[in-house]
Amino acid sequence: MSTTKALPTLNTLVDQTKKILVTGGSPVSLRPPVETLPANLELEVTKNLKRHLKERTGLKHFYKTGEPPAEAVTAAVTMVTKLADKGVRVEKALNLSWLTLYDMAMLLDDSVSMGFEENAKDLDVLKGTVKTVSGIFQLSRSNPKEGITNVRFLNSRMFATNLKPGRVDSLFKGVEFQGETMIGGALYTKILQRYDYTKATKPLIVVVITDGEIEGERQDFLKTVIKEYAKKVNEFTSDENGAHSICYQFASLGSQDSTNSIIQALDDDETLGDFVDHMDKESLRILTSKDEKDSEARWIAATKLLLGPISSYYDARELNGEDGLATTDDTGLAAAKHKAAAEEEHEFEGDAGDDGDDDDW
Repeated sequence: MSTTKALPTLNTLVDQTKKILVTGGSPVSLRPPVETLPANLELEVTKNLKRHLKERTGLKHFYKTGEPPAEAVTAAVTMVTKLADKGVRVEKALNLSWLTLYDMAMLLDDSVSMGFEENAKDLDVLKGTVKTVSGIFQLSRSNPKEGITNVRFLNSRMFATNLKPGRVDSLFKGVEFQGETMIGGALYTKILQRYDYTKATKPLIVVVITDGEIEGERQDFLKTVIKEYAKKVNEFTSDENGAHSICYQFASLGSQDSTNSIIQALDDDETLGDFVDHMDKESLRILTSKDEKDSEARWIAATKLLLGPISSYYDARELNGEDGLATTDDTGLAAAKHKAAAEEEHEFEGDAGDDGDDDDW
């Protein structure tokens, strides 16, 4: 998203984070100390949530009074406390608690290239990203049984609801990597068509992770999907910022210049950029790093991934047809709808005996 305020790049922040001060030849630990929480945490959480609702004016469709619901405040207090215990700085923890106001969906790349042996590391990063995102997002839920609201794949009929970290490995075991990278078509048929903004009780953050070049649809189809859906939401809410109801984070596992440029153009778009963000491969690698020296950088990446679509501040931080959708040509929505209609989806239930640790992320 374009902004006139000069902000540090992610690479600069990472470089600053990774500087090692040497005392007698021994490196000082880069893990930040646990900060003291505000004396009246509930008050600070409430003020912070209200500030977010004031900034994202399009959310008044859900939060008409501008006041965060009591349930969100309670969940946010718990979330901030748990994040602080993990070494997250209080300011970041408070801002991550904005997630209590949202639901989340993920759309994951399962195209044939993801199954290639040479892309094994990318697959590990994909799994690690889903674990990290689900681990953070579960902290924002008032119900401990809840996780990421809806998880779908570009091609597979497998899907999951309320996904938490302990089920991620089992979920991927059931996925066969095949098909093309039709991001626009899959986004519309598998995520947006299933999100009824006329009945939804919370706005939605959509995280899309892909490794390949867009295939099987026009290069501009993704923009058409997002633009036309935003137009419909604005019309329904009678609010030019109603599109804040659905925000997008596109994270790239691949290095294809064409796909990255298409998504970056969405992020930089004067209108769409207000609710679209983009992260690159190196940022995802940092996000999933288990190296202690990357601890602070990891949380910088996490806040960028999760808050970039819903905050102009985090959006600006960098780590390294007019008639509607139904009229789009056969290489886009029509083909995707035909494909979806011919397949019967099945929800991933998971095997309780195979569940991992929901805290292992």
